[in-house]
Amino acid sequence: MQRDGGVSLVRMALGSFAAAAAGAVMGFAASSALAADTVAHTTAGPSDEAWMKAWPAKAKADGLGGRAAMRCKASAAGVVSDCVVIHEYPSAAGFGQALLPLAPDFRVAPATHDGKPVDSEVVLIGDWFVFDKAADWLRKPTAQDLLAVFPREAYAKGRSGAATIECVVGLQGALFDCFVVSEEHPEDHFGAAALALTPQFLMRPASRGGKPVLSLVRIPVAFKSMGPVQLDPDARQAVSPARVWDAAPSYADVVAAYPAKAKAARTGGRATLFCDVFADGHLTNCTTVTEQPFGGGFASAARRLAEKFRIDTSVANQKALRHTNLQLPFTFDPSMLDGKAVVGRPLWADLPSDDDVLAAFATAPKNVGTVRVLLACAVQQGGWVSGCAVQSETPPGKGFGPAALALSAKFKVNTWTNEGLPVVGGEVNIPIRFETGEPAAAAPAKP
Repeated sequence: MQRDGGVSLVRMALGSFAAAAAGAVMGFAASSALAADTVAHTTAGPSDEAWMKAWPAKAKADGLGGRAAMRCKASAAGVVSDCVVIHEYPSAAGFGQALLPLAPDFRVAPATHDGKPVDSEVVLIGDWFVFDKAADWLRKPTAQDLLAVFPREAYAKGRSGAATIECVVGLQGALFDCFVVSEEHPEDHFGAAALALTPQFLMRPASRGGKPVLSLVRIPVAFKSMGPVQLDPDARQAVSPARVWDAAPSYADVVAAYPAKAKAARTGGRATLFCDVFADGHLTNCTTVTEQPFGGGFASAARRLAEKFRIDTSVANQKALRHTNLQLPFTFDPSMLDGKAVVGRPLWADLPSDDDVLAAFATAPKNVGTVRVLLACAVQQGGWVSGCAVQSETPPGKGFGPAALALSAKFKVNTWTNEGLPVVGGEVNIPIRFETGEPAAAAPAKP
């Protein structure tokens, strides 16, 4: 149970293919980014009071939780310095800037090499998710699930490994916005394998005052090998469903496939399918992995929607496709029935380059400080955005909004999310930040 007024990070253990809630702890964590005998790790962090004080004012007033991660230098003396924000959710909500000033409050045990402390890097993570009942498991991966994503080369050579991932638990209990906190043997890609498992996870969301709220989970995943094996040349590896599909179901498609009884009762549900990729890019041989609630018609609806997916089958992708299958999640949220775009966290597949940004703002005023523009755009098949409109711009009236609109053609988003929600037909917000240089100092007042 979380302390009243505190901020909490729930750590879920997933060892030997089992999982259990380990309780709520302070909202920070760390992992070393450099090789060492032992990695740098946090021994203490900011107080609950410091976390609450750092909560971005607008987000707090709106009841919005979030998280951020920063990469810092960790000296052999355990001193943290030179931190840079590397991740923030939701984007542009201020959580990254809120975390940076807390760096001096962290205490880090340094990494060691040959038994001696050494300089290294550390990733410090803070979150501002508040709840009175933690998320809990509804379905955990099986041994067969882990085998399906076991890194191919490591499996063949009999190498074991582990990774820890951190995810946001959505209001429907699906995991999203996951990233790798730490992993053993990065060259074997156990982190990517753990991420590929996330469609198999299903949780009962955290709640506050009886209503579901977002929360955070940290999940260690262990891959245990029994020794070297001869690989089946036709064996397939699972890949992430969050990608740019040549074609993917739209919001309208998901609403049309919504089970009739569930639609009438306005109840939600989830299903995960396991599918092969056919030579022409369509999905085939789809079988049900999970359905919640069981027998609610959501698995059948998911199979109908699976027929609408088509993956890139270019020559460059042919070899990878020969050893590919997908664990494909689907989330049916009753708020979709009202025409509301229930967007998960879209992942950007392509973004403007530095040169693109400089060209777009080339004729804009200089030396006016930080420019912020928020665009709202519709997502098309293939992940491109269109119909963009300026929602806000700071400073206003100086041409930064139109300049940002010119960049919209450079954005491309994955067309399905790890939560199992559509993106095509939905609306995404694009926050753009541009530094024009510090404003010129005002002339001193004449005496």
